[in-house]
Amino acid sequence: MPGDLPDWVLEMIRRGVPRAGRLPDVPLCRVGCLDDARAAVVEAAAGVVPVSSPPGRVEGDALAVAGDLCRRLMQSGEGLWVLGGETTVVLPERAGRGGRNQHLALGAAHGIAGCGDLLVLAAGTDGSDGNTADAGALVDGGSIRRGEEAGLDAGRCLATADSGRFLEASGDLVHTGGTGTNVGDLILGLRWEPDHSLGRDPSM
Repeated sequence: MPGDLPDWVLEMIRRGVPRAGRLPDVPLCRVGCLDDARAAVVEAAAGVVPVSSPPGRVEGDALAVAGDLCRRLMQSGEGLWVLGGETTVVLPERAGRGGRNQHLALGAAHGIAGCGDLLVLAAGTDGSDGNTADAGALVDGGSIRRGEEAGLDAGRCLATADSGRFLEASGDLVHTGGTGTNVGDLILGLRWEPDHSLGRDPSM
């Protein structure tokens, strides 16, 4: 409402914003960014597992990013990989349910299928992903099997951008509700020793 606006904004409205020319200097204050979100994950994991957090933002095709992360996990020892950014998905004419994080997670689930020591999380920091109210998904070596046992085909769901339907059936969707912020997506990959208790059994 007008009474809630700063005085300089009210004055600009009163005078009219010029078509060209310099606008008044507006003070800017950064309250959070993707690096802050990644740093919080690194801090939380410190002392629990070794952590790798490569610099830079992840971008490009979601399945390519999933494949690259799976290769890193396969080639590394026990530890957590912390990535962040925003991937892309080319949608078919009739897309199903899901978003880039669910698409990435389902692609990763295919890459780590049958592995009992690997987990991948892909989630939006705003608590939503694509056309869903889910933030993303947390997948493990049993995700593909669980979804197939429910009668779904992972390859077809990826081709039709319907990853959310598969991940719902496999029990891997992550739902946080709205977070009130949005600094990008977090993509985490974890390799852990079978005797390291993390509260989740990927064989289930």
